[in-house]
Amino acid sequence: PYPVLAAREARQPGELRDAGAGAPADRLFFLLHGWAEVGLRNGSGEGHRRIRTFGAGTAFGESALFSGARRTADVIADGPVGTSAEEAGEIRQLEAEARRAVGLPG
Repeated sequence: PYPVLAAREARQPGELRDAGAGAPADRLFFLLHGWAEVGLRNGSGEGHRRIRTFGAGTAFGESALFSGARRTADVIADGPVGTSAEEAGEIRQLEAEARRAVGLPG
């Protein structure tokens, strides 16, 4: 059996600061309900250029998490949202368990 990811829901309208540009890549986020967008800050630091919009069921923050770099884009909620986050160590442990389950080195 595979573990179920723990839902730690937070309603956060506006910018999701833990997932914003410059934040450490220490967890993977899941959007449980609502809509959000990923955007890059303009050169002046004012405003954003939208890259994509996503809804419930989407994981985000994976690029920085797996590269080990700081986050480069902002995630902005279009209204109230529910999020869940799993720590990087938990994600790496799940990945190692999945690799072992299919006969690959962990």
